[in-house]
Amino acid sequence: EYFAEMPWLAIPFDDRKRKEALSAHFEVEGIPTLVIIDPEGNVVTTNGRMALGADPEGNDFPWVPKPCNELTGASGSSLNDSAVLIAFTSGEDSDVAAAKAVLEPIADAEAAAAKAAGDDPVFFMYTANDDMIDMVRDFAKLKDVAPQLVILDIPNQAKYVAKEHNLTSENVSQFLADFKAGKLNE
Repeated sequence: EYFAEMPWLAIPFDDRKRKEALSAHFEVEGIPTLVIIDPEGNVVTTNGRMALGADPEGNDFPWVPKPCNELTGASGSSLNDSAVLIAFTSGEDSDVAAAKAVLEPIADAEAAAAKAAGDDPVFFMYTANDDMIDMVRDFAKLKDVAPQLVILDIPNQAKYVAKEHNLTSENVSQFLADFKAGKLNE
């Protein structure tokens, strides 16, 4: 059934042995799943299906996960994979642009430091105007205020809300540093 809908090569349904081996190796939890690997066999992303859906022309191929993204229905599934620092904005263009300008350099530095240390990075998201925003707020039992800084660590079933919500480089960097040092309370 899924095989007919997928625009990429897939394992035939009756090849269960290979499917089970690959599913175990790549920790696949649902189908269909598209895992992108590089020529050396390293995982680029396990969210290839989402990436392909968001970029059907392949402009950003091989879809290396960006350290900072807008929170949308398409990107929301990545909240389940790792800790994510989210800057909730009013949705006004100027607030969204300001949040992105503050978050991107910090997210880039975090990604580089985590890669160098062999650690999983904290990813970053900012909000604009998408239905997913209300779903995340409801799920995490967050107040509908902006700006608001939150770290959702769904794999560890934790949520951290910043005491100071101003979207400044200093505030975001301190919030991230406190999280990584284990100084935050749920």
